[in-house]
Amino acid sequence: MHGVNGPHHHRGDRLVISGDYQYRALTEGHPIQRYWHASKLKLVDRLLRPSSADRVLDVGCGSGVVADHIASSGAQVIGVDANPAAVAFAADRFARSNLEFVNGYVDELAYPDGAFTKIVFMEVLEHLPASDAVSALDTFRRLLAPGGRLLVTTPNYSGVWPALEAVLDLTGLAAHMDTDQHVSRYNHSTLAEVAGGAGLRPLRIGTFCTVAPFIAPFNRGLADRFFELEIRGNLPFGNVLYALVVPRRP
Repeated sequence: MHGVNGPHHHRGDRLVISGDYQYRALTEGHPIQRYWHASKLKLVDRLLRPSSADRVLDVGCGSGVVADHIASSGAQVIGVDANPAAVAFAADRFARSNLEFVNGYVDELAYPDGAFTKIVFMEVLEHLPASDAVSALDTFRRLLAPGGRLLVTTPNYSGVWPALEAVLDLTGLAAHMDTDQHVSRYNHSTLAEVAGGAGLRPLRIGTFCTVAPFIAPFNRGLADRFFELEIRGNLPFGNVLYALVVPRRP
């Protein structure tokens, strides 16, 4: 379950994910899984560069690891998720004066227009029906302050991700994804299309989590170098898409 909905009022996945899932994946998972989740933090630092001047919204924050990481920069951060177990875990695990966790849906929380300088929407878009995606991103466009930026990530279904997802679903190494969690599939062009439909303009679209996580168990430094190469190179077959977008100019 996540913290956004669209006009058809989609209310979460068929599966309810443990409230501490992302935290355990980052801190206790297999080395590949740990690096996979750590890469999201690296991506935030690389593309959003949060600072104490920012007001940040993390939508679908899960167990709070990304929100807490951003808050460590001094930014004012609100993490929103519709899973009460996740919000309870995050609020208990991460205590900062500049960090708040809220249980609910963004459209129900009535944040004012322009309330946030940066918004994070990581691995949530694929959980929404395609009919809700534009509505969700349009909500974020409204919530961005002038000059604000939105970072979206989602699996890349034009790469090798579908094979990896099938392996994970067959082995049970992660909560079942196909149809139970992942109900929409994106590639470079469809991600750009849905962003454009919401009045957003991509500054960068690329991929990551391609080779680096699989190198990490053997050489973390080399994995970090591959991460940088992946971000710069925009490999078409990368496992995870990212899009850094801004409101389109009038």
